[in-house]
Amino acid sequence: MSMKTKEIIYTILSAVCAVVVITAAIVAGLFLLPEFPSLWIPLCVACLVLLIACAAVNLVGLRKFKHRFDNKTAREIYNYGLEMQKSVEEDFKAAEREAHRKIGQGNAWLALLIVLTVLLFVFLGATRAEWSALAGIVGAYLLTGLFENFIVPSEKTPHRLFLSAKEYPLIFAQVRRAAEAAGCHRKLRTELVSEGIGVREEGAEICIGLDATECALLTGGELYAVMLHEFAHVVNVDTARGRRFYRARRRWVERRDDLFSAVASLFLSSFAMQILFASETYRMFATRHHEILADEKVIELGQSRAFIDATAKGTELSLYNDLPQRETSYDCYEPEEVPQDLVSRDLKTFFAYREKYGEMWRKIMREELPARVSTHPTLRQRMEKMQVSEYDDSQTESDEKYRGEQQKLLQFADKMVCEFLRPQYAAVREEAYISRKEQMEKYDAAAAEGKELPLDEQVLCMQAFYGIDDEKAMQIADKMLEKDANAAYAHLYRAKIWFDRMDERCVEEFRAAMRSNRDLTDSCLDHIGLFALRSGNEQLLQEYRSNAPELSQEAEDRSAATHWKKGTELRDCGLPEEVMGEIRARIGEISEGSILRVYAADFGEPACTAIAVEMKKRVLPAEQARLMNTLCAYLDSRSEDYVLYLYAGKMKAAMEEMSLQPFYTQKQ
Repeated sequence: MSMKTKEIIYTILSAVCAVVVITAAIVAGLFLLPEFPSLWIPLCVACLVLLIACAAVNLVGLRKFKHRFDNKTAREIYNYGLEMQKSVEEDFKAAEREAHRKIGQGNAWLALLIVLTVLLFVFLGATRAEWSALAGIVGAYLLTGLFENFIVPSEKTPHRLFLSAKEYPLIFAQVRRAAEAAGCHRKLRTELVSEGIGVREEGAEICIGLDATECALLTGGELYAVMLHEFAHVVNVDTARGRRFYRARRRWVERRDDLFSAVASLFLSSFAMQILFASETYRMFATRHHEILADEKVIELGQSRAFIDATAKGTELSLYNDLPQRETSYDCYEPEEVPQDLVSRDLKTFFAYREKYGEMWRKIMREELPARVSTHPTLRQRMEKMQVSEYDDSQTESDEKYRGEQQKLLQFADKMVCEFLRPQYAAVREEAYISRKEQMEKYDAAAAEGKELPLDEQVLCMQAFYGIDDEKAMQIADKMLEKDANAAYAHLYRAKIWFDRMDERCVEEFRAAMRSNRDLTDSCLDHIGLFALRSGNEQLLQEYRSNAPELSQEAEDRSAATHWKKGTELRDCGLPEEVMGEIRARIGEISEGSILRVYAADFGEPACTAIAVEMKKRVLPAEQARLMNTLCAYLDSRSEDYVLYLYAGKMKAAMEEMSLQPFYTQKQ
């Protein structure tokens, strides 16, 4: 059953419960309370006033919460984050109590709202008013929105992904042995996952998630050491805490967007924001602390070296997953039928990439600096803590039977991925392979004829070649930069390619990309910060931390300045005719007779150019969207600042007031 179907069922269940409760409340008031209107009517009014007051308190609380962050600069937000981190790290227990207190307050608030609603309809039933049943519809609506906070669909692992001890006795023996050694005596359940080895609590059970690829890399002894660490999280109540916080976020924050969402917005939104903030603040700044505490169990039981070896392999797998991989993101989707070995193929590709990039990865693991905020210590930090001076990432399991179980688990993962992918394979193949192949062929055909594709097409070609043929992507970027030194996406893809190779030239390319296109700023800054960490470059890291908030703020301010609003003065477009001619030519290429006229005007300082497109009548919405998206991509690939509109509404009125003439008119 899909999650969407579950949500519909649970919404219906919430509605049924609400109708039953409201009906019972009205009937109880009608038959159990005496006929005394002069008492019940004032009590109805009092309950209604209290509900209105609750809504007002919620909205005021939400406004006050948001006001803490309104109009703050990026630097002020950054400094606030540092203060919050310091506060959490000074007293983890206090931060945890604060998160639990917010959840408790939210639950009490929700209970109060339900009680007031029920009392309102009990008293309403006691008035014997003929319209009480009609009012009950409103009450059922309100209660449904409140009950949706209690009745939340679970996200249990499908049974078909469970792994039995009978099928995998040797792997499960390592898991059970680690649980006993760590002092975890709970009921265990193993299941196949795709995001790494881990544990979580689900009801009375401890669920152990086993990633087939990672299990295939680890020896039995290394898996035992990893599971010691994971079960230490159970003993240290990290999993229990995580489950409580997860359930709170599911109830309060990840609510269903449906007909009853207005109830949550009116009565619960303030508590939802506070619960999210408190729990996420704790999780963000305390997770690494809990990882360090779990590591102590590994040290205590003398499994430090095996754990470091396993962590090294896991780190390499993570670095591999960060790289674009032609074999698993493109080549594997060439067949028209779903590949049967995607997980096994991914493991083989990992080994090939480790052979190619192993030295680079080992250099990263030797030199990587700890991030200010991270969920885990670096490998180097763990090695220092555990007093392990070296690791061996080449060890493989020697027991043939154990290796047989590893292979069996890989085959099971292959089967499950194939089963999951089959219904959507055509769409996945279209995006990952067919459209990408067509784009690359379009570039090759134009190059063979000595033609140059439009800028937006060149960007799409770079995007298609990236990770498939990086040299070809680099050639396109170089040619774009020969014509325009500020071509943002040319800088961006050069930077990405060099970043993947840990080439320090990527830093200047990221800087050039975000100087030319403010929308790339946050992504480029993230990459620069990550490069500084991975390369162990303290100077670059300090520079990044010193400048990143201001650079992000500049981009945000410039983005705000390029949003035209009614009343903002428009002036004649100041772009050179050469530039307007290029834009005019591209519009002519994509128009296909649908674009009638196009207008341009400048506003703001520095200037941003508003482009307004007038479509012919009866152009279908889908075609209109396609044309606007294509033109937007073209304008975005240029180094000037543009904002695109349909020639309608306030923008049309402002341009008509200027008596503006179109710079493009459809040829007759």
